[in-house]
Amino acid sequence: MSQEMMDKTCRGFAEALAAREPVPGGGSASAFVGALGASLCGMVARYGATNPALADRADDLTHAFAQADELAQELVDLVAEDVRAYGQVSAAYGIPREDSARPAAIQDALHVAAMPPYRIMGACGRALALLEDMADKGSRQLLSDVACGAVFCRAAMQGASLTLFANTTSMKDRARAEELEAACDDLLDTWLPRADALARRAADAARKRGSHGRAVEGRSRRPCFDRGARRSLHGFARARRCIDAGHRSCGRARGRPVLRARCPQALRERLALRLAAFCFLPMFRRTSC
Repeated sequence: MSQEMMDKTCRGFAEALAAREPVPGGGSASAFVGALGASLCGMVARYGATNPALADRADDLTHAFAQADELAQELVDLVAEDVRAYGQVSAAYGIPREDSARPAAIQDALHVAAMPPYRIMGACGRALALLEDMADKGSRQLLSDVACGAVFCRAAMQGASLTLFANTTSMKDRARAEELEAACDDLLDTWLPRADALARRAADAARKRGSHGRAVEGRSRRPCFDRGARRSLHGFARARRCIDAGHRSCGRARGRPVLRARCPQALRERLALRLAAFCFLPMFRRTSC
């Protein structure tokens, strides 16, 4: 059944999760979510390895996507392993209560079932380490994909920990249970904050790129009228927006002193609005940024 589980489509796997069956459950779903996070890491590394602008780090990126592929496959295999392991637990609990072998069978099954979630957490931690590397070495345009991978691995790690705790709680061997729980806590304490930091880094970068209508602290608020702006009604409106954006349009925000920088929207619509703009020529004066 476990191999059959991995041959399902995405829709089929979702339907299997929703079915009134003991498997697949939270552990299997966590493993698959972790595999998605590792796969995103591989995608970012592949793009970087073939990007001429990142040629100086192509070897590192090639090695990274090979590692990411291995982790993704390991996590996919852990989906099937978790299905098998919890199937043993379900079968053990199904033994008649009057059978003297039932308690021992349950304990053996719980020990077996605790290992796939623990291995899922370890694989997700290694994937997060690779994702951190991709945030520094990969394309900045794919930083959001790196962060999505980190969020997926974080969710997978936390979900797997819940499955592990559910198994260790019922273990009679408390020494072994506490050993597994302590190792699980160490992984959570190490990787969850790092995953959150990576997600915040991507969110902050996206907001910075997409922010409009806010002045940059310490920058001049004078309008930057470029050649296109002086000839276009839309250019005038665009130049007014440059005031609020703190010269983001003209490149001043990137630290370069630019004269007559062309506003992109003005260039697109300058020809269409040129005749109307001539009426406003007296209103414009030349101003350097």
